[in-house]
Amino acid sequence: MTVLRIPAGVNSVTPDWLTAALGTVLAPGSRVRAVDSTRIGEGSGFLGELARMKLAYEGDPGPAAPASVIVKLPTRVAEARGMAAVLGFYEREVGFYRDIGYAVGVRTPKPYYALFEPAEADFALVLEDVTTAQVGDQLASCSIEQAKLAVTTLGQLHGKWWQSAQLTKYAWLPSRGHPFYQVLKFGFVQNLPQFTENWAHRFDPLVLRCARGWRRSSTSTSTGCSTARLRSCTPTSGSTT
Repeated sequence: MTVLRIPAGVNSVTPDWLTAALGTVLAPGSRVRAVDSTRIGEGSGFLGELARMKLAYEGDPGPAAPASVIVKLPTRVAEARGMAAVLGFYEREVGFYRDIGYAVGVRTPKPYYALFEPAEADFALVLEDVTTAQVGDQLASCSIEQAKLAVTTLGQLHGKWWQSAQLTKYAWLPSRGHPFYQVLKFGFVQNLPQFTENWAHRFDPLVLRCARGWRRSSTSTSTGCSTARLRSCTPTSGSTT
């Protein structure tokens, strides 16, 4: 793969850069002539810049050339970018698409270009534009059917990789001692009381009982999956599984 200079942002992506990023996907003698870029996924909390880019070509680009791609680059917000670097978000996302995305057992976008620069915690992804998919709305939520589809797909993903020896092959996957897990644990422990106050009425009591049990065990000196912890999540009469 050709190592390209990563653009400063999605507004800096040029036809020449995309021509190089697409590489052998394009037929010899063809090139990206023009790009029509539309920002997507904007708003607070995003750790990257994301744009859909419709491509116009010079010459016959061949049957494999995409009509549009999704380009993802790091956020320009220094605080968010620093957090992403410390927790390895960018490295893992690139590693996923580059190394295992094609084999995870669920439909994922094809990567045309995937580069991570560890010195600057910089990255670039050029992905297949899955035009039949819908972008979710984190505020409007989703329908019951969409939620069922998401959970079913997650189950397929976890089922394929559960305790797989392949998970130890990739340096970009965090080990047990990685700060990523400690940050998640801290956030869970600190925010569960407020979450419960606001949203307990939306959840089955079994879910909250499991969450509280895990919170208690995670703040104690015990490790591992204890019998007591498993018992705290055992359904009782009246609970919906």
